[in-house]
Amino acid sequence: MRKGNLLSAAGYARLLAPLTGELCIEIAGIGDPRASPADRDRHEGLLQEISAFRGHTYYADGQRPNFRRTDGGYADLQPYDRAAYHVMLRERASGALTAVVRLIPRDWAPAGHSAVEQMFGPGVADLITRRGLCDAAVLEGGRLAVAVSRQNYSIGPLVSLVGLAFAESIGRRMLWGLSGTKGRQDLLFARLGAHIHDEFLEPDPKYHDTMTVYSFDLAAVPPVLRPVYDRIQELLLAGPYPVPVGPST
Repeated sequence: MRKGNLLSAAGYARLLAPLTGELCIEIAGIGDPRASPADRDRHEGLLQEISAFRGHTYYADGQRPNFRRTDGGYADLQPYDRAAYHVMLRERASGALTAVVRLIPRDWAPAGHSAVEQMFGPGVADLITRRGLCDAAVLEGGRLAVAVSRQNYSIGPLVSLVGLAFAESIGRRMLWGLSGTKGRQDLLFARLGAHIHDEFLEPDPKYHDTMTVYSFDLAAVPPVLRPVYDRIQELLLAGPYPVPVGPST
């Protein structure tokens, strides 16, 4: 296991800058049993929008042709999208999606949902149990996508930070997931405070990458990140979209 070097306070401030300018946050709790019928109807449209956005991003100018539909559109609709929070960044002026990441509550999704356990086997869940955590304390991150036009910017780390701050705000204590290593996505997570469990490494031919496991301890946010989480949580409450609530654990 390893940790990376965190950014400076000024570095994190620069990351957050778009949230007070051109971008705003939307979070949808799709699959939340408390959702109203109106919310459920709206969520169907969101799922299609998210699927098309991710599919176009992952298509990568034909490098991954399986994300192109026969009608010329793009799709990445996953079965567990219906049991997850979807953290989105949108252009404030147009409403267009800029980035999205999925957070699956371990207590919402059916057994066998975990991409981490599918890749590394059930024994990897020791990372959860040895911290004494129950399913209601854990989220699994995944399906991070950033608009093709913004991939040279710091939008990936920004949407990840928003997801982390939201997860902490609803009482979750751990967020884990898979990370690629070829493009140094693992380094990105480490610089946001993740533990990288590189005792777990597995080639993934679908994405032409080698995958590892990351985890964030949301019960012990590093001091330099505390004001970052606080600021994001303020922006969530002040933003144009309603914010889902979660059970305290």
